[in-house]
Amino acid sequence: MFNDAKTELSVGKVPSKVTFDASKVFSDLGLTDYKIIRDGNGDGTPDKQDQSTATFVYKEAKVYMINVRFPSLNNYLYTFPIRVEQSDVPVCEILIGSGQDTTYAFQTRFLDPNVVISEYQFNIVDTAHKNSLIESIKSKSPDFSYQFPGKGSYAVQTNFITDAGKQGQCESDDIAIGSTTFDISYDLKYKSPGSPSFQKVGSDANVVLQSGAVLIREIPTVLQIAITKIVPNTVGLIKKVTLDGNAVLSSDGSTFEVTIQESKDHEVVLLVQDPSRGTKSQEVIPIKIKRDDIVGKLLVSPDTVGIDPFTVKFDASTTKVNDPTDEIVYFSRDFGDGVIKKNLSESIVSHTYKYDTAKENGQYTPILTLQTKKGRKISISPDNTIIVKRANQTLVIHIDSHPAQVANANDRVNFSLEVNGLPSEIHRDFGNGKTLNCQARECIQANQVYKTPGTYTIKAEVVYASQPSIDGSIALKVK
Repeated sequence: MFNDAKTELSVGKVPSKVTFDASKVFSDLGLTDYKIIRDGNGDGTPDKQDQSTATFVYKEAKVYMINVRFPSLNNYLYTFPIRVEQSDVPVCEILIGSGQDTTYAFQTRFLDPNVVISEYQFNIVDTAHKNSLIESIKSKSPDFSYQFPGKGSYAVQTNFITDAGKQGQCESDDIAIGSTTFDISYDLKYKSPGSPSFQKVGSDANVVLQSGAVLIREIPTVLQIAITKIVPNTVGLIKKVTLDGNAVLSSDGSTFEVTIQESKDHEVVLLVQDPSRGTKSQEVIPIKIKRDDIVGKLLVSPDTVGIDPFTVKFDASTTKVNDPTDEIVYFSRDFGDGVIKKNLSESIVSHTYKYDTAKENGQYTPILTLQTKKGRKISISPDNTIIVKRANQTLVIHIDSHPAQVANANDRVNFSLEVNGLPSEIHRDFGNGKTLNCQARECIQANQVYKTPGTYTIKAEVVYASQPSIDGSIALKVK
């Protein structure tokens, strides 16, 4: 439940049990990280966090300023008032005592210590199933213990009758029973010299998940563990991460970074515990180091997609040889377009790709083969194929001798064509009844003499073997 911050919302008489549901905020804004901090009574102290739905019991008649903060939305703070009305019957609260397994002790306490109760009825309800009634227990005493039927979410309702005949009710907070462990969800990311920005484990071959372990092929590698969800997420949870038994610090309490820099196996342990309930769970993440002889990396810039002609720079300088007594001596390159260069010493080279009009193909997979002094070899390709798009053909007719497009009768007028690509034929029409046809680019340059004044339309058509022809025109005024 959310309301406009300027509107005071009445939630009933004391004691009032109110459920606040922020799930629509996360779904409407597309937030996958359920981060939320609640101050349910407006005293400035967080009461519950990282739960999309939270329940509070209000035992005092007054206006409460509810504060809800969203860390994932630039720490946005949402504040709104709720009003709890005074009750005309005694106000009580249910205190939850210590529990063992599924048995818990309860005590009903009244804000007015002088009230006299003639009879109690305790209702046990299943809050996970619309507060369905499980059992009713009548008693003369405000205290009782109860063994819940099993794992679930429950609440206790106390119905009472005073010696003056007034009836009232109060209800406990929701009670998570039987949750002896936590379900922990987390994301794994890494960065290394070959991958300097954080990316998900498994996004390339350098750091992968294999049989439940993280397999690392390059050190040093920084491994990031980000806890995304804990169920049940109770108040007072403690989250810890250790590397080989040593505690790892976190800036926000949920994201931990460990640096793997030794060529031995490691163990990361993620521990979640609730000291008040005596419950805990842990996730063990084995780290195995399997460094390849050569860790190859081929970077492409400025991009892997371009227009013919497309010049690409290939950079293999971040490739690493893990044997300190060995080194790379040769770089052999198959650019994928028929061009092969063997036994180069340069780790960075550039190559220009063309669109293959004969094969209607513009996709190329370059292969780089590295060879070390000790004879080790590895072949690598960039993450993406090189894609060359066909250039858009253009045609411009120039009147070189008369750029203002005005000539006198009997002037010799020089024409030229500006075209890209290699045409198969060119057809020219000079507007005076004379035409000219040629192969390839033979008649790019031409001239004419116009003896009669008038306006002439000069045309040209350029024909290509494997793509549409293109034409153009220009006007010439002869005085």
